[in-house]
Amino acid sequence: MVVVALLSNIASADDNPVNLLVSTPTTVAVSSTVANAAILPDHLVDGKLSTAWNSQTGELAGAWIAVRVPADARVKSIKLTAGFTHKGKKLGDLFTQNPRIKKVRISQAGKVLVEKELDVDNRGLQELPVDIAGGDFEVRVVEVVPGTKKNWRETCVSEFEVWGTTPKVAKSKPSVRIRSLDAPPTLTREQCIKAVFPDSRSGRIGPDKDDEAITAVEAVPLSDAIVVCRVDHKAKRSTTTTTEIAAVDRTPKPVLIAKATETTLTEDRPNELTGDAGSVQLVVFPLTVYENGLLVHVSQSKYGPMMDDGKTESKLYRASRTAFDEVLAYESTWSRGEADDVDRCELSAVEVRKTMPNLELECVNEQGHWHDDNPADRGIDTKERKERYRWRNGKYERR
Repeated sequence: MVVVALLSNIASADDNPVNLLVSTPTTVAVSSTVANAAILPDHLVDGKLSTAWNSQTGELAGAWIAVRVPADARVKSIKLTAGFTHKGKKLGDLFTQNPRIKKVRISQAGKVLVEKELDVDNRGLQELPVDIAGGDFEVRVVEVVPGTKKNWRETCVSEFEVWGTTPKVAKSKPSVRIRSLDAPPTLTREQCIKAVFPDSRSGRIGPDKDDEAITAVEAVPLSDAIVVCRVDHKAKRSTTTTTEIAAVDRTPKPVLIAKATETTLTEDRPNELTGDAGSVQLVVFPLTVYENGLLVHVSQSKYGPMMDDGKTESKLYRASRTAFDEVLAYESTWSRGEADDVDRCELSAVEVRKTMPNLELECVNEQGHWHDDNPADRGIDTKERKERYRWRNGKYERR
């Protein structure tokens, strides 16, 4: 997700510094990511100050961003924002509400290159000068200042750039990863299909011509050994898609561990104004310093003139080489029209630790009229609630 505006930074390769993240093949990694399907690690480098990378809840000092730059490039400076710079009508000032970074340390191969304080009142990109050949770099958060929302405990960076020179400038965009600059082992499309549907043939879930066609495949690695495969399939001319989600042990050869519950969604758009829409999103959820879980968000909505109603069912799964278990479930709903009723929930870990963490579900219910011209007349009624969960007997229980 690199916007066109960033591409204007591409200039002469030898003398003029360019943003290497959009000028040569690079990789960026973040230490963790918040358990919110709408906030992605890719937002760190999308060229928009209105979005941001958010770390896992509780990871403040010690959070890091790593970047891999080709060896033939030369890095002149690294730029980043001190926080989530966006200020909006609905959510307010995310810059002051979230924690902001006060001090960072840049290192390469364990050697400290720069340690510098940031201006926590500056919403723009702040420059950290270096002058060194390409390679792997780490930018680690040393100190933060808390925001006004005391329960918001994520490290936030709206934008991150690496400036320098490269022998050959070419349009590019960085690969963005979590926890490591190296890509985790995964499975191919064909391996996922065969693990979930051993009898599949010719793009169908079975050997017969009447078997449903496979429409999409996704592979999400949770560890070096376990990959979650998602396989979508549907019958010819049907408006209904079935999604199969399964944990697969990839070593020494792909073997199915277990499937989650099948999900069926309707996608029907008779015209531009009305219809049904559905989606499934898989999000890696860091459970401990050693283990990732998987959040599955299943959304189904019905829309039309002055109407958009829907629900997102979210389930947290824990995978091992012998099981793929649902350990927690919750939902968000919305109804938008002349009056709105929105109830959205986000799950986060209270702290990062070696054992299964306590979890916190934060929900916000908003009711009222969003469409009045005068914001003072909208009459939005907002209520917040929290639910806390602890790990007990192999699943999460509400405290």
